[in-house]
Amino acid sequence: MKLSEKIKQARMENNLTQQQLSDEINISRKTLSGWENDRSSPNVELLHDLAKCLNKDVLYFIEDQSEFNEGELATENSLILRRLVSIISLCLNVFFVLVILYVFFK
Repeated sequence: MKLSEKIKQARMENNLTQQQLSDEINISRKTLSGWENDRSSPNVELLHDLAKCLNKDVLYFIEDQSEFNEGELATENSLILRRLVSIISLCLNVFFVLVILYVFFK
């Protein structure tokens, strides 16, 4: 789960509005909205305040965070696979050319 989703889910579990939570940790509601909509992320200090206010451990918010969301990861894996297939294809082509050259120039 992405950080933005975890923030929103934890806020809702605590029955807090964006305004109530943002007042509690001294940020604007717009800032909190940005976090929940994945437009920005809290710094370490604010993440600590957020975790404390939402009765969560800071690790809850940073565990399983990856550089890619699921769609981006699938796209990245697909790109790697295509590159690998291209490299294997190139190697096979070189091998066949070498075999042909060997047969003709024995």
